[in-house]
Amino acid sequence: MPLTTRYMAAMHLARNAGALAHEFFAHRHFMFAGHSNADEFATRSIDTIRTLIRTKLAAAFPGDAIIDEGAAGSEYASLERAWIVDPISGTTNFLRGIPFYAVSMAYVERDCCEAGVIYDPEHDELFHVRRGDGAWCEHAGTDTRIEVAHCESLDGAVICVAHGERQPDPGYLIVRHELMDLGSTVRAIGTPALELAHVAASRCDGFVGMHVNSQALRAGVLLVEEAGGYTMRAAHSDDARAATPLVASAPGIARPLTEAASPWSGRHAAEARRAPMPPVH
Repeated sequence: MPLTTRYMAAMHLARNAGALAHEFFAHRHFMFAGHSNADEFATRSIDTIRTLIRTKLAAAFPGDAIIDEGAAGSEYASLERAWIVDPISGTTNFLRGIPFYAVSMAYVERDCCEAGVIYDPEHDELFHVRRGDGAWCEHAGTDTRIEVAHCESLDGAVICVAHGERQPDPGYLIVRHELMDLGSTVRAIGTPALELAHVAASRCDGFVGMHVNSQALRAGVLLVEEAGGYTMRAAHSDDARAATPLVASAPGIARPLTEAASPWSGRHAAEARRAPMPPVH
């Protein structure tokens, strides 16, 4: 089955899953009354969204593997075709009523991400990408090509710094302080997939992820690359929450941003790629 079919199906499914997520989000106080605690509500809501995505993908593409965002890299690295699904990126925001969360899906062939979608239900923005075709954002029926910022210095840059909420690392503060000393404005939105999409759309200039699951962020990484950006992510780890560095940015600040993150990320072997700047149509 051609890649185009999977790409179009992913965009349609992301919107459907996002509509369901919005319903849970909008009625969380009412629905919370039937659960003993917040974690139970979040788990059941997200499981419902996950089931929708998995069921639809399995029916449409029975030969494709479907991997949850928490899976180890070794579970799909050798697969011919696989989907990496994160039903809600930004679980804490989703639960607390903070309108920054997203549905994320990546389609991978032989460990190469070929297409991805990130849907922001609360702002009705569908970020989508297919390798070689640039990065796009669809909003209110209009599809717009997006590009990373033309930023040449960390002085004045807006950088998102994300970290695993359940795995605190003192290196997080080191990186934040280093960036602020260099004149950057540091943000922590709490939704890594959406933060990468915002880098691709030039709303933020760079992203540093610490103790994040870089495999679950493959759609966001491809978005940045196809938008003309730089990315650096660690090689596979069997521990999906391992300390695997992820850096994404405008090309002009790639070197200083990587160096600023080096007190933490310098300890890990990583692979880097600078994507060519796509033509503007």
